[in-house]
This record gives sequence, C-alpha cells and structure tokens, in this order.
Amino acid sequence: MENYKNIKISDLEIKTRGVRTRPVDKGIDTLAEHIKVHGLLNPLVVTENDDGKYEIISGERRFKAIRGLNWSEIPCHIVSVTDEYDKDSIRLGEQLTSEPLSVSAAIELCNNLYTKYFDMEIVAKKTGISKQLIKRYVKYARLPPLVQDNIGAIHPNPKTAIHLAVEAADALGWNSDNDVSEDDVLEVAKALAQKKIKLENDTIVPNVKHKIYKIVLGDELDEKLRHAANQNATSPEELIIDSIESSLSKILD
Repeated sequence: MENYKNIKISDLEIKTRGVRTRPVDKGIDTLAEHIKVHGLLNPLVVTENDDGKYEIISGERRFKAIRGLNWSEIPCHIVSVTDEYDKDSIRLGEQLTSEPLSVSAAIELCNNLYTKYFDMEIVAKKTGISKQLIKRYVKYARLPPLVQDNIGAIHPNPKTAIHLAVEAADALGWNSDNDVSEDDVLEVAKALAQKKIKLENDTIVPNVKHKIYKIVLGDELDEKLRHAANQNATSPEELIIDSIESSLSKILD
C-alpha cells in the first residue's frame, strides 16, 4: 500500500529506533520558520500500525518543527513497511540525500535575494537565517576576490573566517572605489584570526586581570545558545560575553 494523505498530528508517533546520528532538535526553530514561509516541501514517510496510529519512518525533524506551528494535520506518504531494517533503510536513504547547504551556497543565495528585494527582513523570512548573519553574508559577497579566494587562510572555520574578513574590511573602510588594498584587508583579517585563536586557547593578556564565573546551563538553554551562536557565526563563549555586555549597557544607561 502506498498513498498520500493528511494525517492528524495526534495520530502520528515517533519510535526510538533509528539510524540518525545527528541531534534531531538542532535547528528546529529555523526549520519551523522555513516551513511556515514555504510550506512542507517533502511529506513525512509513515507506516500504519495495528492500532490505527502511524509510525514516522522519515521526517522526525519536520514533525517536531510543525508541532510548534499549530497545524492540526500533516501531509504524509504512507508506505507498507513492517520490517525494522527496511524502516532503517528508508531513514538512512533520506539522510544520504539530505545534503546541508554549504556556507558558499548560503552566501550566494542571501546575496541574490538581497539584490532582488533590498530588504534584510524579507531575506530572513525566506531563508530562516538571522538578519545579522545575512548582513554579514551580503557584505562578504562584496569583498575583494583576493580575500574570498583566501578565506581558508584566515581561519579554519568558514563562518568565523567570513566574520573576520568582514570585520577587517569594515575596520579599514574598504570599498571598491577607495585606495585600501585587498592585501591589507586580508592581512588584517589574518591578524584578527590569530588574536581570536589565542583567546580561544585561553591565552591571558598581560597586565589584564580576568574574573572567572561558573555558569551551569540546562540542555535546552545550551542548545539555544549553540544555535544562536551558529546563526551569528560566533562561538557560544563570545556570544555570552556580547550578551552580557549588551545587557549591562542597557541596565547602566
């Protein structure tokens, strides 16, 4: 039996068995926003149980994302599968064909959308990417070719390298019409990267006193922190510091 139909969320269930190796909840908010804007592009794959309920074979992340959108039903592809290994084969097949969007592809997409709409809000809604990161991607797309071609020489993490390249260009006031050279932008970006790597390796700056605070985060808050850091192309530690500085500035103003 193979057919498609909308199934009530209350009739869908997730079994613990599976071959997924990546965290299921990572990026759920972004996925939910994408589904909200574009709809569900791929239906869930389910099989009917003896009790009339449906087991989700493929699409657990989509299911969790949709639960936060107040949908009552979800489009599903119903297949007749009872063998657990056959179910795992379907799950694995989906993971092998679900290639994540590369950073370079995300930059090109964001830049093209911004060129069309000239509105960060619209691009954010269409892609599910934060406006801050979109702004950085659009700026990066306008950086000199020399910097783009040597992005890997700036920092091993592509998102961090992009952030540093944009920061260097902004610091030097680079644009295509002034006298700031491409080499200068690249060298400053590399210098910023070296400084960042030293800080990440817990190098203490001379003559500066550091106070260490211990903060314990629950799993849910830790996941939100890491997701936010990833969206803004920074580390969780740097995001915490930025958030504290921003909050203190508002409180003390």
